[in-house]
Amino acid sequence: MRTAMPLVFAAIVLAVCACGDGSKEPATPGKPPARHAAGADGATHRHGHPLSLGSVRLGATEFAVLQLGAPAAGKELGFWISPAEGADLGENVSLHASLQNESGADLAPAAAASFDGKRYHVHLAAPAAKGQPARILLRLRTGELEDSAALDLAEGYGKHDGVLASFSGGDRKGRLELKLHDDKGDLELWLITEDGKSFDVPLETVIEATFLEPEDRTVQLAVRNRNRNEDENGQPNVRNGATNYFVFPGLTDEDASWLEGAEFAGTVVVRFAAGGVEYSSPPFRLFPHTHAHDAGHEHSHEHNP
Repeated sequence: MRTAMPLVFAAIVLAVCACGDGSKEPATPGKPPARHAAGADGATHRHGHPLSLGSVRLGATEFAVLQLGAPAAGKELGFWISPAEGADLGENVSLHASLQNESGADLAPAAAASFDGKRYHVHLAAPAAKGQPARILLRLRTGELEDSAALDLAEGYGKHDGVLASFSGGDRKGRLELKLHDDKGDLELWLITEDGKSFDVPLETVIEATFLEPEDRTVQLAVRNRNRNEDENGQPNVRNGATNYFVFPGLTDEDASWLEGAEFAGTVVVRFAAGGVEYSSPPFRLFPHTHAHDAGHEHSHEHNP
């Protein structure tokens, strides 16, 4: 058996999908489904759209893998595994999948994926006592030949409805939450410690978000202001001359129009330096937080430099 372990998009990042029986899929794979009802603030939220784990080659075929749901110990996850358009899988083909931990050990027996003529579907779960799943292992058998590959799982969404991703630098690790507003193309970012507290850095820190697709562009996120650095709910984010909250475009004249739209989807890497340490995330997929067309969102905070 030949085992490939490609380094594909390791996300860490996007909100909880209702897995169900797989019968209520979005019309377009990889795009958010219909909006939820508007909340009290007039904003609508898109929860439950698939999270892209990237693609992997099994045998002679490339497969795109989408994750439904955020990983947690004892929780079921769904996956769509789509062969490249026009791929000839041949006869006597079977695809099995299992959840693994960080060490690459299976957390439960592999399950067979079902094929609907377009993509494979599989639901996986492991006992809570086995711990947090970190990867999905795919095994494709064609006749007497078998090939396998593992992909890192995506993390889901954070409490601000932004995409979650991990970052690391030196001997420190943390998580970030990146929120893209579809109506104005603006970005909000929070840095979080592994135990869920604020990962504070100096106010002068600049966060770079490099988009690998749909356009090769880099934007810089900075504090909204140095007095209170409020988020869009007016919550101040300055503690002892440090913060964990950054925005784009803020007070700059940078063009954010290319990030606008409910159908935006991109792949991004986040980097920053603080305390002499350089931090970075792996590439992860970014989808927008969607606002009602008649509501939008306003920036009504102080913007003192």
